[in-house]
Amino acid sequence: MSIERILIAGVTASLACSIAWAGARRPDAPSASLKSLDSGAMQKAGYYMPQRLMLTAAKPAGVVKEPAYTNKPMYGDLKFGPAESHVTLALDEAPDASAAKLYIDSNIDGDLTNDPSLDWKRNARKSKNPMTGEEIEMVLFQGS
Repeated sequence: MSIERILIAGVTASLACSIAWAGARRPDAPSASLKSLDSGAMQKAGYYMPQRLMLTAAKPAGVVKEPAYTNKPMYGDLKFGPAESHVTLALDEAPDASAAKLYIDSNIDGDLTNDPSLDWKRNARKSKNPMTGEEIEMVLFQGS
């Protein structure tokens, strides 16, 4: 059985940031000032836009410091606008899913040890890949 792990992260500001960065490339485009919120963005916007993220065992180049993992970590990069704009994360999950910890480089300094912890819930379900017929496990993490 092949297990594919997929992380779906809700990111409210991604569409607004993409639009702002795209507009910044054209001198005649209208400008907008965006302000980062530490919390409450989804409540203000009234929705979020899920972003699909495939996790990999390959550590992203920008990671300079990591915590002591209990298990082999899986990594991902959430991209925003230009290629240099991304948020790195690491998932430290037990093979039997009995325990897991998600590390997010929220201050984008390459250090996964100095960011606040977050509350999140893991939901998993098995399904068949319609293209290959293989059984896969879809994993959804929801948190704040």
